[in-house]
Amino acid sequence: MRPFRLRPGGRGVTVRGTHDPEAAVEKTAYAILLLLAVIWLAAMVVGMVAAFPFGVLGLLGLVAVGLLLIKVLRERLANADDDYYSKHVDQ
Repeated sequence: MRPFRLRPGGRGVTVRGTHDPEAAVEKTAYAILLLLAVIWLAAMVVGMVAAFPFGVLGLLGLVAVGLLLIKVLRERLANADDDYYSKHVDQ
């Protein structure tokens, strides 16, 4: 027997492994947003280098924000308590 899961929002039951068009749209949207973020960051870096010497300050700020984001993501991925509560506690 194949395992099943409840769909979010109580819209019925689906069999695991079936195609979910909503998930495909969500993944596509995230991919587009990621691509736009990479292009935006590249444009920011090029603009800051072009505005040398004042652009270096912005570039340092951008690097600092990136390092803090990496720190937060590492802490979140390493914390087992966050995983438990995100999976087992309803809002």
